[in-house]
Amino acid sequence: MITSETGSSLNINFEFVSHFGGLISDVVVAENYTYIGQGQDFVVLNTSNITDPSPAGRLNTFSLIKEIEISGNYAYLTDFENSLLIVNITHPSSPTLESRFNLTGNLTNLAVTGNYAYIVKENNSLLMVDISDPRSPALVEVYSNPYITSISDLDVAGNYTYLLDRNNGLFIVDITNPRYKKLINMYDNVNKSKDLGVWGNYAYLINESGFLEILDISDPFNIALAGSYDVGILPYSFTVEEKYAYVTSLSGLFIVDINDPSSPALKGIYNSQGAKRIDIEDNYAYLISDNSLMIVDITEPSYPIIGGRYDSVGKVDSVSVKDNYAYLAKGDEGLLIVDLNDLSVPKIAHICDFDNYIYNVYLVDNYAYATYENGLALVNITDPHEPEIVSTLNISANISDVVIAGNYAYVMDKNTGLAILDISVPSSPSLISNYKSSDYTKNVAVAGNYAYISHENNNSIEILNISVPSSPVFENIYMTPGSVYGIAVAGDYAYLASGEKGLAILNISNPSSPKLMNIYSTDFASDVTIEGNYAYVIDTEKGVVTLDITNPSSPIIAGMYKTGGGIKSIATSGNYVYIADMNNGLVIICMQTEPDRIPPASVTDLKGNSIGPTWINWTWNNPDDADFSHVMIYIDGTFITNTSDVFYNLTGISERSTHTISTKSVDFSGNINATWINNSATTYSINTGGSGRIETLEDIANLELKDVDTQYLGINSFVTYEFTRAGDFIDSVSFFSLRNTGRIKSTIEILKDRSKLVKINPEGVVYKYFNIWVGDQGFSSPANIADPKINFKVDRSWLQQMRVSPENVKLQMYNGVTWEVMPTTVKGSDDSYIFFEAYPFGFSTFAITAQTTLKSTLEDDMPIQTKSDNIESRPQTSNPWTTIVSIFLITAIGAGYLFLKKEKD
Repeated sequence: MITSETGSSLNINFEFVSHFGGLISDVVVAENYTYIGQGQDFVVLNTSNITDPSPAGRLNTFSLIKEIEISGNYAYLTDFENSLLIVNITHPSSPTLESRFNLTGNLTNLAVTGNYAYIVKENNSLLMVDISDPRSPALVEVYSNPYITSISDLDVAGNYTYLLDRNNGLFIVDITNPRYKKLINMYDNVNKSKDLGVWGNYAYLINESGFLEILDISDPFNIALAGSYDVGILPYSFTVEEKYAYVTSLSGLFIVDINDPSSPALKGIYNSQGAKRIDIEDNYAYLISDNSLMIVDITEPSYPIIGGRYDSVGKVDSVSVKDNYAYLAKGDEGLLIVDLNDLSVPKIAHICDFDNYIYNVYLVDNYAYATYENGLALVNITDPHEPEIVSTLNISANISDVVIAGNYAYVMDKNTGLAILDISVPSSPSLISNYKSSDYTKNVAVAGNYAYISHENNNSIEILNISVPSSPVFENIYMTPGSVYGIAVAGDYAYLASGEKGLAILNISNPSSPKLMNIYSTDFASDVTIEGNYAYVIDTEKGVVTLDITNPSSPIIAGMYKTGGGIKSIATSGNYVYIADMNNGLVIICMQTEPDRIPPASVTDLKGNSIGPTWINWTWNNPDDADFSHVMIYIDGTFITNTSDVFYNLTGISERSTHTISTKSVDFSGNINATWINNSATTYSINTGGSGRIETLEDIANLELKDVDTQYLGINSFVTYEFTRAGDFIDSVSFFSLRNTGRIKSTIEILKDRSKLVKINPEGVVYKYFNIWVGDQGFSSPANIADPKINFKVDRSWLQQMRVSPENVKLQMYNGVTWEVMPTTVKGSDDSYIFFEAYPFGFSTFAITAQTTLKSTLEDDMPIQTKSDNIESRPQTSNPWTTIVSIFLITAIGAGYLFLKKEKD
């Protein structure tokens, strides 16, 4: 067995021509326009005339669109490539892409308000993106909480983000300061809720059982159930407008009167098949199904009626092309004939309705042969605009493939084998033979006097002699390298799409003894089509992989094109490839065989994603070029490897060593982008996180005592360092760990006087100065920790002596330039001490002070007790730039600390 190499020069460039149809994913209405996601197209419909919606504008994007939000002159889209797209819709007839912001992880939900887009990632974290400059969006913050694990929806209202967790309930997060979000409450008395909306003082939830639940959130800290209603159906989505809730389901639209939230009641029903998402504008409800927009007049909610409709193509299962027409198998929508005379604007020529689900279509001369679940339909297509169904023939129960050769149709049934039909008289086809295969069958190919049947389960093909079609004869079984999902025969060769094994090529010049010539490796080959000297392989990950098979024993990669969805079948005609995409409709691309001399774009967002003491993990986004091949990786100026992945792990390196990754992108034609994209990162040291002795920068005479604790830091976990040494007034230091960093040490240095790292005194009367260090240089940064907290105590006798009230005690933190007052609150007391809790934004040099005139530069918003004792809290800042600068300066202090320690050593 020969496995071909995957690196060769391409001689085909694919250029996008047009896109037709695709599943409708979302709908938003704004004034006279309705915006929908249709496959990978952002479509603008003019709905000023409700009875006749018409396309006004269209923007072809990079991938299938997930969600749409409209704000002002911009549309915000998320897609299946995990990107946020910002589209300028100032002129709805010509929407233009303003920017594309690539993010990592699966993006599931989107909300936009003010200058921020809120996006749910991987169902368990919230991304906040600054969109104040639509041309240059920026990630501001990532919020996560160990109790939030399965977010199904979100909404933003006022200063709060509402996160609906399918398993754990409703969470309310204060976003007054976007950089310091704080969980303030949760409500867990909900069951498998899937959709959420906040209007006024109420949050509306609908669960998978069909219950609409209404929560009173007028006081976000005290959530209460106001009412509920059993809609009695499996819901898909809903929206609220004034005193009605509009709930969609696969069986239609349900209108619920919520004027009295404590007693909601059904008001009206509009029956429609497959209703998914909904938006309301004036007195109309805009509903979408997979392939339609329905505009329903809800002026009288008790009697909703259809006002207008826009129908699209939806998904496509199969495509064949003849002359200037494409024939699309459209499942339960029948056979769709598309006029391709103007490839830039495909148009529907005719729809053939059947009583059955159409799976595949095969064209020969003036006939289309369409398979449905248990039979074959013959359609006269002499006039594509007026096709005629001339006959149907029920054959078996589970048809999976059909091939036409001469006067015969070879129909494959998954369970019963091969049926051969005489179609010499199209109006009267007849079954002439059945061949019962030895196993579950899937595909059939015919060449000359032989039929080749694929067996998916036992990794084999069965070869039949069909020289006498009425009496097929077993010739041989050939065991294949893997399961066979598609088969094509050309000349003396059979080409097998063998899943994860790739494309297997057999020499079948002697059908009784096939010989394996080569296996071309792909991610997952699901089907193959042969045209001339090219094999077009459908790969579930890479899209259409085109191989030059001039020499079948040594195929060469010639081109590649990936659509936004999942490819089902392809057809070729001249220089064009027609792709049937399950969710993206019909995609048309053009093949250009001129040499490609244009390099791909560079990688983007190259960064050190995670760093340890002996390793660095870099990540990036590969370019969107359809012919992108790989990235050249250099470390510290030395070439290391080529990769098509979006990450590189450098391992086995020293602690506290700096390394630079340099990249260049390359396409399949060998064109190299000359621009270097670089990033440098430094490994951590584990010495200061272990149990070894740490020297101090403080003068020994100024050091009253030192206390140390070591803890193991795991990703997304709460960590508390406890200090018990006599004379240490710091009881604990805690924070939320964002990374796996192992054993990390925290050190408390109680000082007799002001630290030598500080040049000015804080305001007020000073109780104590002290330092807190956690980990190595720069470790206590927002990339590693969140929600830092310090618990400390002050001697009662000092307060009495200074005539200070406990409420006037404040923790101050030195930010490298000046002292800042941290939010501080009294937590309790005993006979000797008053106990306090403070929320710094990092760890540095501190002072415990007291003075009634002190005013915090941070809001003194203390944690609020909620239903969960472990809900996290984080203070908010009145000036985020102050905090950013402070963090930078604190990091600089830490750097200076280590530098001076080295000098001292």
